[in-house]
Amino acid sequence: MNKNLMKKWSPADFENVRSILRDTWLATYTALIPREDILEYLDKTYSTDKLNDLYSKDGCSGLLLFVNEKAAAFMRTQISATENRFYISSLYVLPEFQGYGLGNELLQEAVKEAKLNGFKKIHLGVMSGNIKSVEWYRKRGFIFETEEPFTMVNTTVLHLIGYLEV
Repeated sequence: MNKNLMKKWSPADFENVRSILRDTWLATYTALIPREDILEYLDKTYSTDKLNDLYSKDGCSGLLLFVNEKAAAFMRTQISATENRFYISSLYVLPEFQGYGLGNELLQEAVKEAKLNGFKKIHLGVMSGNIKSVEWYRKRGFIFETEEPFTMVNTTVLHLIGYLEV
């Protein structure tokens, strides 16, 4: 695999972001959530207008990783001023690019960003049934404290909420 290009997202990247989300969600979540719920949730929650709102929101940032000029991974972080917390809101690597360290590369960028902004923890949520991702986060030091329901259209699944000390 050739060297990656990492860049901050821009509105020109929204279709790449939607494509990464769609492909990873379908590959990962169809064992937990019906395909039609996944696609409807994507269309409602990550439309171009919604992505533009996120892009314009204070404290929100995103990174894309390209491999051989193909958008292969995406991470979005969010600083919640009301909770005084730093979140990884999204971290997705296309299935064909998993296992090459792209997730680690993005996670290290989140650690840098959290520290730069004075945070000692990174918070995130991950579906309990997404065992591969739960284990990936645990191996990197994340501690999961609570489990909450998460609804994607007509389907509710459990979501682990945790943090990483940085």
